[in-house]
Amino acid sequence: MMIALARVLFALLAFFEVLNYVSVLHFTLVYTWLGLIVTVLGIWVLMETTHRKRAHHPASWFMALAAVGVDAGGDMLKFYQNVPHYDKYVHFAISAAGVAIILFLLARQDAALRGRDYLLALTSIVSLGALYELEEFWESALFHTNRWGGGPDTLTDITANIFGATLAVVAGFIIIHYRRRRALTPQNSTESPAR
Repeated sequence: MMIALARVLFALLAFFEVLNYVSVLHFTLVYTWLGLIVTVLGIWVLMETTHRKRAHHPASWFMALAAVGVDAGGDMLKFYQNVPHYDKYVHFAISAAGVAIILFLLARQDAALRGRDYLLALTSIVSLGALYELEEFWESALFHTNRWGGGPDTLTDITANIFGATLAVVAGFIIIHYRRRRALTPQNSTESPAR
């Protein structure tokens, strides 16, 4: 039920963005409707694809929805223009959320995550961030939009992605390790400690 609700919300957001892109609606943005459409559809397709292979928890769906909502809302409410470094906060937060979703998905399948699982989460999200930067560049180059902020902006965006993803990996490791240790510790031992 909750996953169905998340899917409906993804569809409504995408539909709203498309209606603005084709000028049926006339909300204004700092950047472009095409960029928002690519983002919402890209995240939605990734969620659907990975959900078919391994079932996501509903919280993962809403975390992904919140990520695209922060991006779209920030564009529509002009936060990208009026809040200093808003784009860096968004890159940081979305990368952290992406890693959390991947780790949560992997932990649901195997409680004993290995180093390669954390590396997979980190490199997957940083790679998606780099692809996003390429999309910004090519959209600007092909359609003469204002999406690409230039080399320094791209580097600081990727740096924010790396920091957000790394923080989430460290936090995920600590949380998962703590939960695993706690699960292995006898809770109701009736024996008194040895002297």
